[in-house]
Amino acid sequence: MKYISSIIILALIVIFCTFSYLLHPQNKSSNLEMRSLATFNMILHPNTTDSVVYKNTALKRLEETLKDQFICRDFIIKNLSDFKVKSTTVYDSISEYIQFYFLKKTVRQLYREYEHPKLEKFQEQRYTLNRIGKFYLIENTNYISLFQIIKSFNPSSLSFHINQIQHIKELYPQIKIYSYFVSSIDKTPWFDSYVGIKTPDFFEQIAQALPDYIKVSRLIYRDFEEYKNLFFASDHHLNCKGSYKIYRDIYDMLSKDISLSTYKEPVKEWDFTDLFGIQFRGLEARILKEKYTGWDKFIVFEYDLGNRKTSVLDLKTLKEIPAAFTRFDNYKKGNISLDRYYNHYSHFYCDALLENGDVAPEQEYVFIIRNNGNTGHNVLLVSDSTGAAIKDVLGTHFDTLVYLDYNIMSKIDIDYIIDKYKINILLLNGFGDILIRNKYIFRFSDNFGTKENY
Repeated sequence: MKYISSIIILALIVIFCTFSYLLHPQNKSSNLEMRSLATFNMILHPNTTDSVVYKNTALKRLEETLKDQFICRDFIIKNLSDFKVKSTTVYDSISEYIQFYFLKKTVRQLYREYEHPKLEKFQEQRYTLNRIGKFYLIENTNYISLFQIIKSFNPSSLSFHINQIQHIKELYPQIKIYSYFVSSIDKTPWFDSYVGIKTPDFFEQIAQALPDYIKVSRLIYRDFEEYKNLFFASDHHLNCKGSYKIYRDIYDMLSKDISLSTYKEPVKEWDFTDLFGIQFRGLEARILKEKYTGWDKFIVFEYDLGNRKTSVLDLKTLKEIPAAFTRFDNYKKGNISLDRYYNHYSHFYCDALLENGDVAPEQEYVFIIRNNGNTGHNVLLVSDSTGAAIKDVLGTHFDTLVYLDYNIMSKIDIDYIIDKYKINILLLNGFGDILIRNKYIFRFSDNFGTKENY
């Protein structure tokens, strides 16, 4: 019986192909889809010059032709497209309603006021969101935000991370510990009126749980206009002005306890968009692709970094290798990829270049900056990628700055780094994941805090 049904299906396909070929005029292009179409003639005589319709086997060309040549194609395609748009809109609306429902249901249990807040508060603002794919556009602009107005975390995970920090403090009582939170806009209370609830302060919750010997601060911006001045529209990272602000914030936090050299001002602004036509499309833009039409200018501040030595520490051999940080020299010469979705932020700030030209990614090497000063202070900066843009300028204030990307925290003993580089300042920086996610944990030579102990 199954053979008969297969023969019937095959016969129907043959009849359909014959009917379409003989009676239906073949269209070589679609104005509706703005692309070339496969035709029956191409099955035996493929158009090798058109990559859109060319397939390397006759069977694949037949398959493409069947998709492209049938009666009332434009009518069907148009209605399918309209249906897809409408169904997506309905799905998004339902999804948004469900998100809001559960958000409102759980947030009342999370929200609380603290009698003695540790962090500066955001000023009250009211802004709206508009869905685009898995993200939201803010105030009908090109600025993208995650929906997670509330980002809850597992208290036991935070407690585990605090225990790790406590272990560092026990091993090295003299070490000073700081935490700086980079406030993404989804962690502000600015959309409370849009959501219809009063949201808890995510970073204040973490700060309240931290021991008092950990000094804390966070990025604050007064309103959406200031936010736009600090962040990329198409990416969650800060632009050069935003990176400069978190550098100054961290400098101000540390300088209250430590004597530091005068803070640095940029000596030059490099606008690589005006110079070479770079249109930076960040992570969110790369995810949304054609749904998103925005892009950012890629501008970089240059600082006087003084006389210093830079190297990377190989995690496997524990040997230092001379390396240059950032790709300033290449960018200044215009040796830049203009690929539409090239990740300029990551490649400019997050990679070191070895003397033989090989790339040393921050997720595989520890970065070391040594200066000629005699400050008596050596800092370990543990950070997500927001720290990559500040490590150079921040490093000018210390004898040694060690930069450890949070993705490799568990690949090298933290006490080895502290001992080898005589670290007396530990700085945790970023969006908060270092303190709440189990994948970002320190490794100790005495095996404290291993998964078996967690």
